[in-house]
Amino acid sequence: MSTAGLVPQLPDGYDPNQGIGRETVEQIRRDFARNGLELQLPVGDDPDFELLCDELAEVVDWLLANDQARFMQLLYRIDIGEQLVRRAMDDSGERTVPQKLGALIVRRETQKVLIRRHFSSAGSSSSE
Repeated sequence: MSTAGLVPQLPDGYDPNQGIGRETVEQIRRDFARNGLELQLPVGDDPDFELLCDELAEVVDWLLANDQARFMQLLYRIDIGEQLVRRAMDDSGERTVPQKLGALIVRRETQKVLIRRHFSSAGSSSSE
């Protein structure tokens, strides 16, 4: 299974050489920790997103089976819309629901990192 299949489109501006992957993993850890879930995820400047999606899929699968309320709170905190979740659950395909939801989490967390970087760099350049 390729990364392209799990994360159909990483957000524009993603550059593994800028440490965005590491920041994405840190963002995922923070959001999960705020919901009482401690994750052991790969560390490094350019984590393997396929592996990251697979690891999240395992956690998502457990949450769906054992604590759906907590999972829905987590999706709300990460800011993944209900419509995207519904589409991932209804869509038939070669990927499992947990894999699709894990990919949505990775994509949204990467977007958050890119947005934070964009606005922090825009703020510092406008103050000069």
